[in-house]
Amino acid sequence: MKELSIFVDESGDPGTGTESKYYLIALVVHEQKNAIEKYGDNYKAALARQDLEDIPLHLSPLMNGHDVYRNLSVGMRKRHLAAFRVFMQYLPFRYAAFAYRKDELANGPLAPGGLVQRVRRDLTILLLDHLEYLQQFDKVKIYLPITSAQ
Repeated sequence: MKELSIFVDESGDPGTGTESKYYLIALVVHEQKNAIEKYGDNYKAALARQDLEDIPLHLSPLMNGHDVYRNLSVGMRKRHLAAFRVFMQYLPFRYAAFAYRKDELANGPLAPGGLVQRVRRDLTILLLDHLEYLQQFDKVKIYLPITSAQ
C-alpha cells in the first residue's frame, strides 16, 4: 500500500489580534516508503562530532534563546541551526509554505474572513495542481496542529 503523510504546521494567529503581523502555514509531505531513520542517525552523529546537544528544534525559541535554548550562547544556537539546516536539506520530503500579511487581508477584497478564505483558496489550488501526484497513493494522512484540530 502506498501511503503519503502530510504534516501541517502554522505560525502566528489567524485572527485579527496584534500578536503577529503574519500568518504562516507549512506543509511537509513524506512518502512513507522513504525511510528517514538513516538521516536521523546521521544527524545525531553530526551533532556528536560538533559537540552539540541533541535537542528538538523549535525555531522561535532557538532564535530568541528561550526554553531549552536559554542557556546556550548565540554562537551555539547558530551552530544548532546550521546543523539542522544540513540535516533538513537531505531528507526525502517535499514541502509547501504560505505566508500572509494579515493587515493586507483584513480589509482587502477578500474580507470578511479574508485570511481564512485566502488560505482555503491557496490550499485548494495547491491540492488541485498536484492532484495526479496525490492520486498515486492508496492512503493520504493529514496531520494538523492541535490548535487547528480543535
